[in-house]
Amino acid sequence: MSEGKPAGIGREDAWLEDAWLAEAWLEETAVEGALMGTDSSRRRRRRYAALVAPRPRRHPAIAQPSPLAASGPFVVDSPIGALAVGRRNGHLVADWLVNGAAAPPCASDDLAALETVARIRAYLAGDFSSLDALPVGNGTPFQRSVWTASRRIPFGETRTYLWVAHELGGGHALCRAIGQALRRNPLPVVVPCHRVVAASGLGGYAGAREGAMTSIKRGLIDFEARVASQEFEARCPSSWFAPLAGC
Repeated sequence: MSEGKPAGIGREDAWLEDAWLAEAWLEETAVEGALMGTDSSRRRRRRYAALVAPRPRRHPAIAQPSPLAASGPFVVDSPIGALAVGRRNGHLVADWLVNGAAAPPCASDDLAALETVARIRAYLAGDFSSLDALPVGNGTPFQRSVWTASRRIPFGETRTYLWVAHELGGGHALCRAIGQALRRNPLPVVVPCHRVVAASGLGGYAGAREGAMTSIKRGLIDFEARVASQEFEARCPSSWFAPLAGC
């Protein structure tokens, strides 16, 4: 269990506290599983319900209620945007709530959705490895290979569509199909399709080349770059490089 709240990114407000609590829940669940040899669904649901109990504070830039609704769609709020986790045709999905988009439905005791929400919140708190344990979404073998390749892009970095093509053993001719596969990614953030950019710029996101969706893509890229920079600074303080300043 975490001993205290992290310093976080920016000021400690409601959305960051939610993310920290979600991370703590994941740690406790892992410890419990190791001690008992099995996961207890009832205990996991009860612990998660306690962690996400409504609190009055909210980030001022967020319009959606936080944290999770008692039933229906699970909405993860952040300054980047509101991401709703649910089910579509029985498969787990995550939708950005922009331009009047409706959140996908989800049962209140859906443990896979609960874990996905908890790990996304931990990611938003700066835990860039929290999403690694989650599988990619439902899709064709080719789509899943593209999504898996995008997960090999390091946190805080970007790669081009051609880079993904090379990862799959192809070249320029494959780039268009890769773009279509990324457009159909059912689990944005979990599968970091935002890290794939055009050779000449940002590129599209979820089928859009401008507007709210591309703003979210830019926000995710900037967020990861900032966290990665802080992580590097923590491991390698700038004072280490001071003697080289005059070189």
